[in-house]
Amino acid sequence: MDFNATATLSRLFARMNDAETDALLERFAAYHPAIGAGPAGEAEIVLTLPAVSLVQAIQTASAIFAELRPIGLEVITTDAWDRRLGLTPMPNLLSVSEVAQRQGVSRQAILQRIEAGSLPASRVGTAWVIPAAAV
Repeated sequence: MDFNATATLSRLFARMNDAETDALLERFAAYHPAIGAGPAGEAEIVLTLPAVSLVQAIQTASAIFAELRPIGLEVITTDAWDRRLGLTPMPNLLSVSEVAQRQGVSRQAILQRIEAGSLPASRVGTAWVIPAAAV
C-alpha cells in the first residue's frame, strides 16, 4: 500500500532558492517528492511511501524527515490523498494482445469486437486499450 507523507517545514524553507529546492528534490527522488507552499506560507514537501500499515508509514516518514525538523507531519493513504484532490483513479488497462491472450482468441478478433462496439476501448496514441473490468 502507498501513503503520502506531507511535512510542513519552517518558514526558513519557504525562502529556499532554486538550487536548494532542486537539492532537496534530488535528496528524496526515490519517494517522488513535490515541494510547494502550505496554506500559511510554510514550505511543504510531499513524499509517496510504500508501507504495510499507517503506523509503519508514520515511522518511515518521521525517520526520513527527521533532519529537516518539520513543524508538522501528515500521513494518509495515497487513495485518500487522490480523493482529497478530486483525482479519479486510473482504471487498470489492457492491450489488445493481453485481452486476446486472456480470452484465447486472436488479436484480430479483439480488434473486430472493438470496431463493432461490443468491447469498450480507447485509443492511446496509435494503440487501443481496454479497461480490465470489461474483460
